[in-house]
Amino acid sequence: SLPRILYAGAYIESKGVLDLLNALKDITLPYACHLYGSGELKERLQTSVTTNQLNNITIHDAIPHDELLKLYDSFDIVVQPSLVAEAMPRSVLEALGAGKAVVTSNVGGAKGVITHGETGILYDPYEQGALRRALEMVLRDKTFRDTLAANARHTVEPFTEKNVARTAQSLYSHVIKKAFPL
Repeated sequence: SLPRILYAGAYIESKGVLDLLNALKDITLPYACHLYGSGELKERLQTSVTTNQLNNITIHDAIPHDELLKLYDSFDIVVQPSLVAEAMPRSVLEALGAGKAVVTSNVGGAKGVITHGETGILYDPYEQGALRRALEMVLRDKTFRDTLAANARHTVEPFTEKNVARTAQSLYSHVIKKAFPL
C-alpha cells in the first residue's frame, strides 16, 4: 500500500515545514503526506500544494493531542524537519514509541535518541536536498522502513513515565541525603 507520511507541528518557518514541502514536491516515489498544525504559514502551504498540484499532500488544522496520538497508527513515517535545536522534540519520542520510521533533522535532542540508519534517519537541514534524499531512502525500501519502525520502540524505553519517575526519585533521594545527612 501507499506509504503514509505524517508531520505534526507548527506551521512556522523554524519548524522546517516549507523545506518539507519543497522536498516532497521533488519526490517521484508514491506516497501520501498529511500535515497537521496551525501557524502563520498555513495559507502559504495550502497555496503551494494547490499551485504545484501536489494532490498527495493534505494540509490539516491542528488537532487535540490525544487525537494525534491515535493517528500515529495510520502512518508509516513521521517527519520532524526542525531548523532549530529543540531539547527533545515530543513528536519524535511519540513516533518512536508508536513504532514508526522517523526522519528528523540532526539539530537538537533528536540526535540523542535516534541512531542514524537503525532507529531513524537523521539529516542536515542546511544541506541542499538532504531531506528529500532521507525521505526517498525510507519511502523506497519497505523492509528498511519496517526495520526502523521495529527498532524505534526500544529507543524510548528510558523515556517512559515510569523510568523517568524512577530516575527523578533516585536523584531527589541522593540530593536530600547530601543536603541533610543523618
